[in-house]
Amino acid sequence: MVKINSNTAWTWFKKAMLLVLFSLIVNHIVASDNFLESSTYRFPLVGFLFTIGLLTIVGFIAHFNFKFHKKKKVEVTSIVRFMASTLGYITLVYVPINIVLELLIGGFFPSLLVL
Repeated sequence: MVKINSNTAWTWFKKAMLLVLFSLIVNHIVASDNFLESSTYRFPLVGFLFTIGLLTIVGFIAHFNFKFHKKKKVEVTSIVRFMASTLGYITLVYVPINIVLELLIGGFFPSLLVL
């Protein structure tokens, strides 16, 4: 059972705010239509939500993988194994999600791309 106190809640709140801020900045500088001064400005809603979801999944994978590797002695090989396994898990999760979203958004719901 996870014990939540005010310090833990504040830490998670700061992480969430950093995630939202990072997602807003990244999605606004990706395309010229997303600049506030543009005459064709549109809020990048799909990219914003996708970035938040993807970074949340990556954060959970890295967190739990770190807990697993934390028990081991810190050496170059253990660091390399941690990084390789984290990137491997992220790839294993990202590829199927990307394929499913491409089929849903690109194939069945092409109007969502215009948001």
